[in-house]
Amino acid sequence: MRKFRPHNRTVDIYGAYIAALDELDAAAKASTTPEHTSTLVFVTDRRDKAGKHTLDEANTRLQASPADVYVLGLGDAINREELTRLGRPDAFFVEKFRDLGKPFNQAADRIEAKRSEDYVFSYCSLVKSAKKGTKHELEIEIESKKWSGSTSTTFSSKGFTKGACDPRQRVTFGGGGEEGGASDGGGDDPSVKKSKKRKRRTDEEQPGAEQAQ
Repeated sequence: MRKFRPHNRTVDIYGAYIAALDELDAAAKASTTPEHTSTLVFVTDRRDKAGKHTLDEANTRLQASPADVYVLGLGDAINREELTRLGRPDAFFVEKFRDLGKPFNQAADRIEAKRSEDYVFSYCSLVKSAKKGTKHELEIEIESKKWSGSTSTTFSSKGFTKGACDPRQRVTFGGGGEEGGASDGGGDDPSVKKSKKRKRRTDEEQPGAEQAQ
């Protein structure tokens, strides 16, 4: 951190916040990955003194961004109320610098939990006689020390295409299947399910003939 130098010595909190979101959103837009998320961790121990931008301008910029933003406010020279408005989904604060690690750990835990929410379900069929448009029911049960539950959905094979049946194939997002989003007989189009810290279980309709991931 000591190697970095600010553009100027004026405390331009809102300007830095807007510039950070501009850079992050530009990088996300240029990403070639089919599915991605972006997160900004914004750290400050001061109030804005530059007066170049307002809190409302910074908040408007936040609303225009798809990114998650965690604001970390350190010490007693900050304005908690203002910084809370810039945190989405959250802001963390600490008064004593000896407790510096606490807000960083809180943000890290939230980011890791968010990253663990998404799972990809990939389905393909080895049954050559299967008719297109066949409906399939998928059931997922979740069990952990803190969470449990189940959900089910129905999807159609109408949009499936011929190809190697390998559920380990790289997933292509944005397909056009019906009732759950499944398509592509090669297992390329997922149905994404979300939960907190969860495990998956898939039930195959015809053991030995169908594969699921």
